[in-house]
Amino acid sequence: MTRKYSLYMAKLSGQSNQFDEMMKHMTKVVKYPWVEMNSEERILFNFACENLIDSYRKPLEYMTEHLITDHNERIRNKLLFICGDIINLIDDFGLSCSSVENTVNYHQMKGDCFKCLAAEQLEQKYYAVDTCIECAYRSYLKAYNVAKDLHGADPARISVVLKLSTLYYNVLKTPSN
Repeated sequence: MTRKYSLYMAKLSGQSNQFDEMMKHMTKVVKYPWVEMNSEERILFNFACENLIDSYRKPLEYMTEHLITDHNERIRNKLLFICGDIINLIDDFGLSCSSVENTVNYHQMKGDCFKCLAAEQLEQKYYAVDTCIECAYRSYLKAYNVAKDLHGADPARISVVLKLSTLYYNVLKTPSN
């Protein structure tokens, strides 16, 4: 399959809310050798990751709210697996890019995944919560430091600043930073 075909199929999958399929196709795009993602492809990758995670997180929240516990563990495990897969994909194929925008995007997405892992593990009172929060913080901080090279009004820079400040305020409970 060509890269162009994978992008086309990712768009179709996204339009039909088939986020598992969309992520499979975007994974092929990210793994494609010697080609960095452009702005449209970055948006598609983010869309695939965020919606795939949300497609598991939202039912889990609903079920927890309504005290439905039959499938919680299976859904939670799938969510943790998805976040781990995205982190590994970024580590193995994404971070070797030369583009500032792609580097910021990848670190930011890693931070989002680690934050999701921390939230799910916090609910289960696992001990790895602090590690996930620390990894999210380091990922956002790396994205922030790289984003300093971007224009002050660049959407990627604004997004990472917002996510880092949200992490400081909501998770680390240090609003002064």
